[in-house]
This record gives sequence, structure tokens and C-alpha cells, in this order.
Amino acid sequence: MEAIQKEGEKMTPYPPVLREKRRYISFKVHAKMLFTENQVKHSLNNSILDLLGERGVASSGFNIVEYNEQMMSGIARSTNEQLDNVIFALTLIKDVQGKNAWCQILGVSGTIESCQKKFPWTEKILEKPTKQKLAKKPAEIMKYAKN
Repeated sequence: MEAIQKEGEKMTPYPPVLREKRRYISFKVHAKMLFTENQVKHSLNNSILDLLGERGVASSGFNIVEYNEQMMSGIARSTNEQLDNVIFALTLIKDVQGKNAWCQILGVSGTIESCQKKFPWTEKILEKPTKQKLAKKPAEIMKYAKN
């Protein structure tokens, strides 16, 4: 039983049973000014490092998956075991780049897709309503008013 990989062979991934379970955290940063993704990422990483230490950061698998700079909202990834610690660290944020700010946790989900559906903050969902959508609303209101 040699563990040495031969040339030309592909490495086999871990089976799903052995992989760490991931959770996706939807968050929103509240502040008086806009921050870039790098500024927010740096502040979030420092907060988790202060609370959990280097070993905790490594075991948490924390990473920002998506971030919308205009909405100041994003999705972060963490392992299932360290989820509570990561959420606690995110809520302890007091500033970003020396400016007052705080982080609100919108919710937690098991996949990125369901996180986007449950906690809509992306630009796709914030599109302006079309004339067809506006025309349907009064008819729906009248239907319920007659009953």
C-alpha cells in the first residue's frame, strides 16, 4: 500500500462522508461610507483571528465567497463545527479601516444558491419593476376587495 502518487494518475478526492460540512453565512455591513471587498475581508479576518486565534481560523475554513460593494452585503463560508464561533466573531466587529461599522448576520444556509434565495440582496433581485408587473397589482387588489 504505497501512498505515493504515480506520474499521470489523478488524485482521488475525499468521499463526501469524510469532507467537512460547509455553511454559508449571509451578512450585511452597516456604516456611513462604502468599503471595498478587501477592506471588509481584512476586518472580518482580523475579528475572527482575535477571537479564535490562528488555530481557530484554520479550523473554521472562513472565507468570503461573494461581496456586493454597493449593498455592503456578502456571503461567507465556514465549517459546521466552527459556525457559532464565526458568527460570534462577525457580530463583534466595531470598525472597518478605523471607521465605525457593524456587521449584521442575515442568516445561515447549507448552499450558496439557497443562501441567495433566502436572503436576497443581489442586484438581480433589486431590479426595477416593469409596467406589466405594476399593471397586475391593482387587479389583484380589486379581486380581494370584492370578496
